[in-house]
Amino acid sequence: MQMNNVTKPTDEQMKIIKNNGNLVITAKPGSGKTYTIIEKINDISKNLLSYKGVIAFLLL
Repeated sequence: MQMNNVTKPTDEQMKIIKNNGNLVITAKPGSGKTYTIIEKINDISKNLLSYKGVIAFLLL
């Protein structure tokens, strides 16, 4: 399956993605919270050692 709709993070989303440490993200529906969290996990996962992991909670 090919994805034609490529999304680029906003400056604010990039600050969240590149931030080190714990975060709480709050924003209105449709603002891109889930996308930002997924991109952050992808970014973190690139440098994780084999015995480390990531936990994310999404509260609705």
